[in-house]
Order: sequence, then structure tokens, then C-alpha cells
Amino acid sequence: MTTSGYIKRFDKDKLSSEKQTRLEVIEQADLGATTESGAAGDRGLRVQPNWRELKERDGVKLIEGVDNNAAIVIDNNPNKYGQAGGDNCARILLVAGFGGKKIKDGELLKQKDLQHIKNAAGIYIHQKDDVQEVFGKDEQQLVSPIQGEGLGEKGLVDKAKSHVTAFADTIQLVSRTGGINLIAGGVDNEDSAGLGAQGSIGVRLIYGNKVVLDNDDSEYSLQPMVKGTNLQKQIDQILQRIDELNAAVFGIKTTQIENAATAATHVHIPAGPIGGGTVTLDLIMDFIMKIPEWIYDLLGIISQKINTVTSRINNTSASEASYVSAWHFLN
Repeated sequence: MTTSGYIKRFDKDKLSSEKQTRLEVIEQADLGATTESGAAGDRGLRVQPNWRELKERDGVKLIEGVDNNAAIVIDNNPNKYGQAGGDNCARILLVAGFGGKKIKDGELLKQKDLQHIKNAAGIYIHQKDDVQEVFGKDEQQLVSPIQGEGLGEKGLVDKAKSHVTAFADTIQLVSRTGGINLIAGGVDNEDSAGLGAQGSIGVRLIYGNKVVLDNDDSEYSLQPMVKGTNLQKQIDQILQRIDELNAAVFGIKTTQIENAATAATHVHIPAGPIGGGTVTLDLIMDFIMKIPEWIYDLLGIISQKINTVTSRINNTSASEASYVSAWHFLN
């Protein structure tokens, strides 16, 4: 789904008074070409926050962009395990657009303004953090794959773990050779804190930051994915049973027709001298009247056989209608 709307190239009201004056001079002098260049950051009319307080804060390394609102912040996580001087809580924030569209030119950014959910796009690397609370608690908290009775809709928070979280309007993973591997676990016996393996979570695909575990009819119910090859084996077995049933029913139907034909043409020699060797008229008429019904039944069985063969063809990866993907695999 796409949305339409007008997005400003820049918002004059968010610029500093000095930049607004410069912009008016440029527009009055018809120097539009100069404002479009942006070479080496010389345009100078974009919204830029003031990084002074963060630069002066102890324990913070800040690498800011030129003439824009992009920066790399390296520090210890001040909101969780690092706020009381805890060790092993380093973090790196790689952000394009601190504060997102709400930031104003020259606005003094403070530590509290580095909230991930407010930023336009970023990659957040934490050595020790509460994973589902990377954007905050309550409404902003991410749903957890660790669920259990009484844990509520959000589930159990992964505490004191390292994580890498990417956040933006759109996240893309693009491979030049067409190989993207998501590997969950199996590469180390301990986590980053030195704790042993804490069970298998696997890979979860969650939409809407919501999970419903006790209602299969809900669009948010979290259910196991299907393995295509195993599904194909099961469907092949079902189709084989349908074949066998079709053959049995076809045999019964043809035998029924043969028996009816024999009965209709069977003659009895009467005791009297007249009428010997004649067939019974009502049996013949009954046989003739049932022929269309039998033909219809036989055609139905033949049609079912054709559909079964077609289903087998569609099961194969060679068919465009196949439910088995030729490109996507899971275990």
C-alpha cells in the first residue's frame, strides 16, 4: 500500500532566524542554483541540531555529519545497565535524522533526546540491554517471542542481552548473489554475558507488534510455519488414497451396470405354450432410464481422476501454481 501526500523540501519555520534571512536574500536575488548545489556541505540551509552538550558529556564520543542531522554516538547505555557505572554496557548509535521530522534548527540535543523511536532511521548496537524495551516500555515495548501464562500480551522481556536493532520506515536486506541466511542460535554455547544457552526461540515473523497465542482464529495468532516438502508428501499420500477410492468406486459402478444389463436381458421360459424366450419390458425400460445417471457418475469419477493428476502436477516446483517455493527455505 502506498500513501500520497506533499513532503516539503525544507521547512522554513524550522530554520534558525539567521538561515531564514539568508534564504530570503537568496530567493530575492534569484540564486536558486546556489541553494541546490550542496557541494561539500556549503548549502548551510538544512536543519541541524546543536550537539554541544553531547560533545561535552563525559564518556560520549560523537561523530557528526556535515550540514545535516546524522551522527554516530558511542557511549555506555545511560538508561539501563550503564547508569550506575555498570560495566559491559557499551552502545553505538548510527542514526540519520535524530529526533526525526520534529527537530528544529539549532535545537540543543541532550541525552534524553537520543531515544531510538524518535529518530528517522538508525542502527542501534547494545552490549547489554533489555531487548524488547529498546524503544521504551508500555505501548512502545516490542512483543516478545518468549511467552507464557500470565505474562500478558507483550510477553517476557529479554533482559541483559546484547542486540542489534534496525529501525526505519522500511528495512531492506539485499543480496547481490541472491543468498540471505537467517541463523538463530547454534554458534556459541554462551551468550554475551557468559550465561549458558537458555532454550530455543527460533525465527519469528511478527506483524503489528502483536501476538495472540490462545486464539487460532485471530490474525495475530503465532503459529508454526509449514515445511513444503513434508506437506507435499502428506498431500501425495492423500491423493494416492483418493486414486484408490476412485478405482474402487469405478469398479463398483461398472459392476452395477453389468449386473443391471444382465438382469434386464435375462429371460424366463414360462410354463404355458405362449411367450417363451421373451425379455421383461419393465426391466429394459428401467435399465434405459438409468443410463444417463450412470454416465454422469462415471464422468464424475473420471473428472476426479483428472483433477487428482492436475493436483500432482501443481505440487511440483516445476509448476507456477505450486505451493512449494523454489527460492525460499526454512528448517
